[in-house]
Amino acid sequence: MIKLLVVDDSPFIRKIVREMLSGDPEITIVGEASGGREAMDKIPVLRPDVILLDVIMPIPDGLWTLEEINKQYRVPVIIFSSIAGEGAEITAEIFKNGVFDAIHKPVSPNDIINVKNELIQKIRAAGAVDKNKLLLVMAGNKARVKKEEKLNVSAFKIVAIGSSAGGPPALYEVLRQLPADLGAGIIVAQHMPENFIRPFAVHIERIAQMPVKVAGDGDIIFSGRILISPAEKTITVNRIKKGGVVQLESTPLAPRPSVDLMFSSAAEAFSRNTVGVILSGMGSDGTKGMMSIRNSGGRTMAQDEKTSLVYGMPKSAIESGAAQKALPLGQIALEIINTVKGM
Repeated sequence: MIKLLVVDDSPFIRKIVREMLSGDPEITIVGEASGGREAMDKIPVLRPDVILLDVIMPIPDGLWTLEEINKQYRVPVIIFSSIAGEGAEITAEIFKNGVFDAIHKPVSPNDIINVKNELIQKIRAAGAVDKNKLLLVMAGNKARVKKEEKLNVSAFKIVAIGSSAGGPPALYEVLRQLPADLGAGIIVAQHMPENFIRPFAVHIERIAQMPVKVAGDGDIIFSGRILISPAEKTITVNRIKKGGVVQLESTPLAPRPSVDLMFSSAAEAFSRNTVGVILSGMGSDGTKGMMSIRNSGGRTMAQDEKTSLVYGMPKSAIESGAAQKALPLGQIALEIINTVKGM
């Protein structure tokens, strides 16, 4: 019998896992944990043969937990996550840290049967692994990781920029002035139809001093990189040991993507190490989220009336007190640089 420990902060997911495995004669769930520290407390008591582990959990997150398990125990770990899909940057980070295998959580009821079969197969395979061989493989993996050149540095500071009508030229002006060694990751939400987002990102990369990417689930917030929110979904940020990781959230109602949602998630993940910026745009999207940044100890600014092509979003942020500073467009990049340095 394979003893399984399930580690996930969602009671609903833990219930689904119980239901998927309830009929298997070779697997028994010996315990559950809602977070990393609880899992580490239970491992020496329950002595599981396999651990099923989520990535996005309240601190300490799944990556921290995976590293600690590998330091202290010889137990194969299977990642069970909604963002650790094929091609996701977080997936590469997971495998660097010695995971046995990874499975994508079901996204619809139709997925459950396929995920159930995959889950059972991989738990059985993990349960049958030679623990001595596992230790040798993980030790070799750690040695290779230490030798890798760290081209990408995880960000522990973040700059979140929101804009709408009249925003593209303002974004071009700000982003082209930010240096590659800014010392923070950058996330952008610009209200724009889906078919324009990728050409928009390509143009920004031509003029910016750092790489630019349309964000995807599992992207890591790297220092000196710009992630642009897709049009129909919004960048939200989860804090992990390595810094931050992107989880895209559907945005059914206009305006899309949601600046409020992006700002609020950045404030929750990075707290006082967050800089919020609102540029030209109509309406008031971003004001509530910017207030969250300010209330968490972060710094906030908005484009002034004189230089805004559309003075809606900046006006709302300034008049509500969410924006601490109102600045001419030409001064915003320097203010971002100085603010990040002072954090």
